[in-house]
Amino acid sequence: RAGTETAYSYGDVADGDYMWCNFNNSGQIHKVGEKLPNAWGLYDMHGNVLEWCLDQWDNSDNYQMADTEATAISDPLVTTGSTRVLRGGAWLYGAAGCRSAVRTSYGQHGGTDDIGFRVVFP
Repeated sequence: RAGTETAYSYGDVADGDYMWCNFNNSGQIHKVGEKLPNAWGLYDMHGNVLEWCLDQWDNSDNYQMADTEATAISDPLVTTGSTRVLRGGAWLYGAAGCRSAVRTSYGQHGGTDDIGFRVVFP
């Protein structure tokens, strides 16, 4: 969530200057960096493609939450199961589906044109 408590890393209102979603995408994936970055300089954190995460999917009420930012980054919270967590929404989602808190899942041996991953260099 880029250190925020808002619906999106930049605020609470969907803004096409920061995201590719179903109201502005022309029905396709776009090159990274065509929209504004978040506060850390990361692009396309909302929409464009779903982020394939390290965590396995757990939809129970007892889903563990990381106790610190460090453990959220380095350790998967759930390590068993056949599906993985996806975050960040995609080009075919509505703006609400691209909010920071939205999680969904997909089988770990599959793929579609709306799933990707983030590469970050220090």
